[in-house]
This record gives sequence, C-alpha cells and structure tokens, in this order.
Amino acid sequence: MRRGFDDDEELDDREYFEDDFDKASEDDFDKAYDEKSGRDRTEEPEITIQGNRPVRDTSERNKNKGVYRANSTPRERAMAAANAVKAQREREKRKKKKRRRQLLTVYLIAFTMIFLTAVGGAYLIKKLSPVEDTGGSQIYAGTDRNLSENPELTHTESSSGAEGNASTAATTEKDYVDDAYNGIKDLNSDFWYNAELYTDEEKKDDVYFAGVCFIGDSRTKGLLVFSDLPSYHGFYEEGFTAKRACEEKAFTVRGKDGYYNVLKAIELCDDSVFYLGFGVNDMYGDVDSYLKYYKKIMDKIYECHPDAIVYVESILPVSQKYEAKNPGFSNAKAQQFNQALKELCREDGRLIYLDVASVCYDEEGAANVDMVSDGIHYNRSGYAIIREYIKEHVVSKIRE
Repeated sequence: MRRGFDDDEELDDREYFEDDFDKASEDDFDKAYDEKSGRDRTEEPEITIQGNRPVRDTSERNKNKGVYRANSTPRERAMAAANAVKAQREREKRKKKKRRRQLLTVYLIAFTMIFLTAVGGAYLIKKLSPVEDTGGSQIYAGTDRNLSENPELTHTESSSGAEGNASTAATTEKDYVDDAYNGIKDLNSDFWYNAELYTDEEKKDDVYFAGVCFIGDSRTKGLLVFSDLPSYHGFYEEGFTAKRACEEKAFTVRGKDGYYNVLKAIELCDDSVFYLGFGVNDMYGDVDSYLKYYKKIMDKIYECHPDAIVYVESILPVSQKYEAKNPGFSNAKAQQFNQALKELCREDGRLIYLDVASVCYDEEGAANVDMVSDGIHYNRSGYAIIREYIKEHVVSKIRE
C-alpha cells in the first residue's frame, strides 16, 4: 500500500506506522498519520472514484508519477496497490511469453542451419567423391591419393541413368569414348616435344597413371577422379591458379605432416613424370603473370628432379553458352594462353606441350557439349576421352 508523499521524510514517517496498521482501525490509522505528518485533510479536495479505482493526483507535481491523492481511504489505497500488483504480474507474463517466442525462434534458426549444413555436406561429399574402388587408401583433393593397383572398374550406370548391367554399361561407354576419340584425334593437334631429347612411346595402359604426378586445378581433379583411373596421385585444388598454388599451403604429401604450397610439395615428393594443368582460373589475369608462376613450378621440378619429364597441358575450352555468360573464360583468350604455353615449351626445350584441348573442340572452337557438364567442367565421358589422348601421347627420353 502506498500513499503520495511530499518528501522522503514523510515516507519514513509512513513506514513508522506500517507495523501498527493491522492492529488499528482505518480511522485511528489516518488520525495517527495526520498528527505525525501535520497534514490537514480538510484543505484537500475530495477524491472522486471512477468505477472501483481511485483517481490519480493530477497536480503539476504528481501527474505522470502514479501518485494518488492523500485523502484516499485505506480501502482505495489497497485497491490501487492490488491493481498495481496485478498490472506488474501481467507485464511479467508478457515478458515471459516474449522471451519464450525469442528462444523458440533462435532454436528454429539453429536447427534449420544445422539441418541445411548436414544435407549440403552430404551432397557435396557425394558429388565430389571419387568412383568406388576395391580397396586402398583415399586422400581427397589437395593431397596425394593412392588406390589399390589395377582394380577392375566398370561403369554401372546405363545410358538411361538407371542401374543396369555393369558389363553392358561399361561396353557402351567404351564404344562412345572410342567413337568420339577416333573421330577427332586426327585433327591438327599442337602436340610438341623436342625430338632431340624425346621419342614417341606406344599407347600406355591405365596403369601408367600410377607412376606420374598431376598438378593443377579442379579440371585436373575431375580428370583423376571421374575418368575411372585405377590408381593416381597428385596435387590439385579447386579454384587454384598457378600463383595460388605457389603461395598457399593447401597440399599434403604422403608420409609427411603438415600442409605445403606446391613448390615445397614438389620438393618432398619422389616422382619423375609430371603433368601441369593450370590456366582456366588464371585467365582473369594477364598471360605474363600466368607464365611467371608457371615457370616457378617448372623450375622447381627440374631443380628437385633433374631427370623429370614434364608435360604442359593446354587449357581446355568452355562451352559457347558458358562463354556467353562468363566473358572472363573466353575461348579466344584460352587459345592465346595456350600459344604462350607452347612457346614456353619450345624456348625451354625440356617441356612437352600436350594439346589435350584439341580433342575437346566443336566446329565453332568451343567445348563439345557432349563432353562438358556445367559448361566449364567436363563429364565422365569427356574426361575419359582426355585420358585416352594422354595415354596415346607419351614420350620417353633418348638415352645416349
């Protein structure tokens, strides 16, 4: 119960009588309070009651302060206090409901984020996972990967996309690859090597890839993972340029701890045949910067592995549709970069220019739509055709 007071001293006086309130009558309480405080009730206006609530003191001093007139009765003050308590409880209930709604919203958002992350992660793993093998260790993109030697791999998906007879599906894909490759392999290819240092080899089997190291970007990864190779390893990372490969520690080396840039990874590996496949992401820059970092990789290989054979892969074309939407991936610019790569190989004399792009063009000089998946990356059959080209363009050193 609370009455309006003029100052803190009156509040202390009021509290002085608080203990005796239950023992005294209302009149005795008011009389004792008036004597103690010196208040003259006859000079104060009568309070008017609206419904069951006392009227607030609307004087200039007390308006907007929730103070009731001093001459209100104890019953009126009790009612005012009860209403105040009720109002406070209602406010607390509303606050609790608001907090519960806020917590529920937070829980729903967190659950949605966790669910979407889990679903997205599962999809990404499925999308980027290599074909199944019959055993062996698997270390994914950006690392070495060594599968069991020569497992029998068959393509188990039929042309309709349904699960079908493995051998029939494998034969169908092999026929497609052979027909497509035989139809374009005799086109003018810029495959080049120094005939004073190297000589042609017979077409290799897939086991050949177990003894070489591939270095490149997402297209290199696609070639290794999705062309049904039984065994391979290399250093590759999605979105990488030659510069990023030289500067960023993104690669691991089998038998070594930690992450390394490609220059250090080359130093730590023990390979003698290398395939370099950078360029599609480098086309956002200029050709001089591209060649600068390409030479760093090349020089590091020969520094650490003087007898190495190094193949420089041409940049693969993109589809016409993709090129129209992404001018930075111009096929004309890719050919410009490829010409610079070929000149680099000629000037160095030790490098072999491997024109893998020559088996990917359509009549307009863009990527064959039957070989690409999203316009820039190639599908399983496209990578299989590139794999066949690589196996047929292998050289060995001339021994003196």
